[in-house]
Amino acid sequence: MGATCSRTSPSCENMGTFTGTTSEFRRYIGPRLRNIVNLITRQHKAEVAKCEQCGCSEKGKLEAAHVAGRDRNQLIDLILQPFIKDGIVTVDVAIFEKLFETQHHPIHKSILILCRACHKKYDARGTLASSKTAETRTHYSVPKLKLVGGVPGASTVKLVRLLQSVGKRTFVRHYREFGDLSLTNQKVSEMLPSEFTEKSRISRTAHARRIFRDGLQHEALEFICNSARVDPETRKNARKFLRLQQRPSS
Repeated sequence: MGATCSRTSPSCENMGTFTGTTSEFRRYIGPRLRNIVNLITRQHKAEVAKCEQCGCSEKGKLEAAHVAGRDRNQLIDLILQPFIKDGIVTVDVAIFEKLFETQHHPIHKSILILCRACHKKYDARGTLASSKTAETRTHYSVPKLKLVGGVPGASTVKLVRLLQSVGKRTFVRHYREFGDLSLTNQKVSEMLPSEFTEKSRISRTAHARRIFRDGLQHEALEFICNSARVDPETRKNARKFLRLQQRPSS
């Protein structure tokens, strides 16, 4: 039996649940992940603006390379581990992509910016002459995959789905309201932006409150802080709430 997706063909362009082997996942979903890597590394590439090995800065010829030990296929294998049963992968593609993005943060420690020539040499040897690059590679080839709060499996899937329904920015922006149990769901939903429909506000509130009810708010903040595509203000506020949670009560 070949790979299948619940909503579309094996390319899963409209997302859905993937079912198949790990090699089939690489074959059908791999091209999507290349696009994600290009998207989340674009700004970093512009900021570095030169090859981190030879120092050349030929515009348009710089490429993003995963540090050795954590290349695209290795990350795929690590992330898929909790979703494999009897050799078959069953995973929500959207959830996988969120976890894949998270594994690239902080971006400067998971990605090297190289010219095409140095990229080919690096892929062939798995190392570069630069001691700084070698240190980065050594440090980041050892750690195992850290999922949400270090807990893989069902709780991770549930949290990602809940956050997806709420929206990371909305969850952080209204964190206090969602966590204030003295407020009714109706009252909280009325505090959300009017740009959302009434149905959307009610749904987002219910899913956010589920996060608090299940005691996943701390893990949610950690997940948001480590997400690749989160605006700076949202990440800053998520870190602030994390610090407040960790501060001992007087």
